[in-house]
Amino acid sequence: MKKLPALLMAGILALSMTACGGSQAPADNQGSADTKGAEGETTAAAEEEEITCDMLVWSPAEDQSEEFGNWLQTQCEAFAAEHPNWHITFSYGICPEGESDNDAGIDFSGEKATAVTDYLVDLVANENFKVDVDGSGIAGIRDGSIKAMFSGSWDYQAVKDALGENFGAAQLPCYTLDGKEVQMYSFAGTKALAVSSKTEYPQVAVALAKYLGGVEAQKSHYETRNIIPCNTELLSDPSMDSDLLVKAQNDTVANTSIIQPFVAGMANYWTPTDNFGKSLRNGEVTHDNAADATEAWNKNMNTSVVE
Repeated sequence: MKKLPALLMAGILALSMTACGGSQAPADNQGSADTKGAEGETTAAAEEEEITCDMLVWSPAEDQSEEFGNWLQTQCEAFAAEHPNWHITFSYGICPEGESDNDAGIDFSGEKATAVTDYLVDLVANENFKVDVDGSGIAGIRDGSIKAMFSGSWDYQAVKDALGENFGAAQLPCYTLDGKEVQMYSFAGTKALAVSSKTEYPQVAVALAKYLGGVEAQKSHYETRNIIPCNTELLSDPSMDSDLLVKAQNDTVANTSIIQPFVAGMANYWTPTDNFGKSLRNGEVTHDNAADATEAWNKNMNTSVVE
């Protein structure tokens, strides 16, 4: 039986999006907006009062880039076209992905964490394991030297282009730790739409937030950035329902993930973990110092947590 290379959904990118009226920056006391589409508004667009306003809209840089089809600008202009009585001048701000949903902290300490570090020490020494550096994973998938790659939806198109009809995707697998089968887990994040409570034109800002979370905008977001929609109408569409990426990511969320924890700024997780991974790769973490190295990593993740 032919073995097909697969893209394993190892992580789901968390991001936030805020829609704010006037020139206000995102406020701490934002209220979340309904994620239904623009249809079903109580007042027909043609009967809306005349409003002239500036609208500052925040999103990740990727949603505003030409590489991903200028998704945010395109959707905002489409929204404006549906509301001819609202004369809106849009401006855009950058709200980085991965920000965090307070400072509860995370605990990767103790014997169980050290046991995983010991497993990783052996894993990086295995000749069948390669660390993905500078695109080497995609290159290996392309030339056949790599059979499976741990990544997320952001690498979907590159892997699919490399594999063609041999492309496959799946939720995270299990592995054997101290003789027991253990499920791998990733962090699952969510998209959020919010409106500043300080906006001068709440009716416009809320309507825009609803539009950006609506059916057409979610469909466009998937087509431009492979952001999996949450709209049940879209997910039940045959073309979406049979999509390998959609199934793999939804299986990952449901079966092999935990909600992204509230580590301060989330940089308190990613940066120390990146450094820890490099130390493993370089052979600086060994079985002899695994316990101390793991405790140091855990401490670095939580040094900025407010008691």
